[in-house]
Amino acid sequence: MNRIILLVCTIVIGLTLFSCKNDGKIPSTTEPNVSTKAVTPQMTKLRENAKAVFDYRIKNGEFSTAQILDNGVWEYKFTFADGAMSELGALAGKWIDFADNNTYQYGNYDVTKGSGIYHYNPISTIILMIDNDPATKPQEFEMKLVMDALVMVGQKTYNDNSTQSKLDKREVRPTKG
Repeated sequence: MNRIILLVCTIVIGLTLFSCKNDGKIPSTTEPNVSTKAVTPQMTKLRENAKAVFDYRIKNGEFSTAQILDNGVWEYKFTFADGAMSELGALAGKWIDFADNNTYQYGNYDVTKGSGIYHYNPISTIILMIDNDPATKPQEFEMKLVMDALVMVGQKTYNDNSTQSKLDKREVRPTKG
């Protein structure tokens, strides 16, 4: 059964990679980071617009979470960004944890590196993520959930369309050793 799931995820990733188009803009990575960059007026405006979309979706009673997403922790396995696939094991210990109150945290092993808010619509399978770091741009992904595997496909909204990640569900955050 696990081989079938792995095969399905591999096919989904492969097919999706061929359908992604890089429009010449620098893609972001799916793996969230806390930025050390200065906050620019353009970033502030982009984040304000994303927050307005988030508020609208919450206010209008749209779905905002799903138990399949917020039950457990998601550990990154592979990321395709900047035209290259991450090395095997390069993302070991990196995780993202969605909570049922529209918040998320992310980190590496036992270190929490950041957090933010999200809105997920299980009908459209689109997630909007807004990091608490004011220098980090919002992100939007299509979430392809297959049992204990997740493929996050970047959307063009915030220039993530050339980025994808494959994550595996874990009961708890990964630990070293």
